[in-house]
Amino acid sequence: MDFVKLCLAASALLGPMNEPAPKVGQPLVTTEEAARPDATIEPRRSLFPGPAIRLLSPTPQDLSRPLTSPLHFKVAFVPSNSATIAPSAVAVHLMKQPSVDLTSRLGKSITSGGIDLPVMTLPAGRFPLLISVTDSNGDSRLAVYTLTVAK
Repeated sequence: MDFVKLCLAASALLGPMNEPAPKVGQPLVTTEEAARPDATIEPRRSLFPGPAIRLLSPTPQDLSRPLTSPLHFKVAFVPSNSATIAPSAVAVHLMKQPSVDLTSRLGKSITSGGIDLPVMTLPAGRFPLLISVTDSNGDSRLAVYTLTVAK
């Protein structure tokens, strides 16, 4: 089973997130996790269109330069074909070696409409975030956004 399928299967088994979002000032990722080398991410395409994953904050244009922490992290999920998205069908991983499952750390910041974490604190470094979403029709979509946080 490849890594992405394993991540999706694990998130389905975990069920709904009951953990609260990180407290203001509490880092989402530890300094040790941030220092790990980036994992290789192989692009994949699906035959069926899954829900769109749109980065709203920081904007995709903001990703071209280093960001400052804390930052507002907001992602929208747009289902297709009258499908719905359950928060338990969303997974977020920091693509490092080894990877870090951030799904439970994001907790109630994940809703059927997306992810909204008004104050996300990260240490300095590169953070390739793999977001996977599966809708009620069983269609999946993956997106990778790399945040670079300045020292």
